[in-house]
Amino acid sequence: MNALRMLLVPVFLLLTTVLVATAHAKTDPLVGELQATYESLDSFEAKFKQTLKNTATGEEEERSGMFFFKKPELIRWENLKPEEELLVVGKDVVWDYFKDEQVVYKYTVDKVLESKTMIRFISGQARLDQDFYIKRETSPLAGEAKSKLIKLNLVPKEPETQLVQAYVWVDPDTKLLKRILLQDFYGNENEMSFEDIDLNPVLPPELFMFAPPPDAEVFDDTKKQ
Repeated sequence: MNALRMLLVPVFLLLTTVLVATAHAKTDPLVGELQATYESLDSFEAKFKQTLKNTATGEEEERSGMFFFKKPELIRWENLKPEEELLVVGKDVVWDYFKDEQVVYKYTVDKVLESKTMIRFISGQARLDQDFYIKRETSPLAGEAKSKLIKLNLVPKEPETQLVQAYVWVDPDTKLLKRILLQDFYGNENEMSFEDIDLNPVLPPELFMFAPPPDAEVFDDTKKQ
């Protein structure tokens, strides 16, 4: 099961975060504070850990790497373990590179951000207060009782096959997302947590550029437009 492909294939599109929202929540002040925090950021980088669960097969995969974001919607997603993958969302196109297979997929930016995927959350395209019905969880599950993180239950106002339920865990001190869980129509789960978050680092433009290696096979989806 390939995590970044799951972001781009309809059956397995899953994942979460906020950055460019404009309206503030009326039901829970925390949501407005959370969005205000991300609105104030020009960039950030963080280490991530990701767990993908396929309900039908019982298959589970753990991944880890680095994530970089720069406004308005530049993204670099470096998966380091268990295999190296690179997803670059640039100004005009998206590159998805699988090093071991020497395969590159090229997409339009709109196609990647049009659905409620993890990329959509992290890039700020998902507006929590406008796209979801939000409820604060008051009864933590086993293992969460000692955590200071606040858990929010998100139900999409317009559910899609790739997202029917989401949960986010917010640090009440920093007003940052620390953990995200997305569930699709089939019960598959995509969970991500962030560590070592660096706010407003200087990220060079070339970090969000990519040129396919000469020996890589390129599948250009942009020509289907």
